[in-house]
Amino acid sequence: GLMKIVGAMMVIGASAWLGSLIANNYRQRPRLLGRFAQAVEMLRS
Repeated sequence: GLMKIVGAMMVIGASAWLGSLIANNYRQRPRLLGRFAQAVEMLRS
């Protein structure tokens, strides 16, 4: 329902924001990328 749509929008927005943040700080913060990847895997399962 509506919650799924809102949730999806939030995930997409967060993913875009984190993506830009990781792209800017990738060399300095590889751990952040690893944690984000783990979170994505958890959401997919």
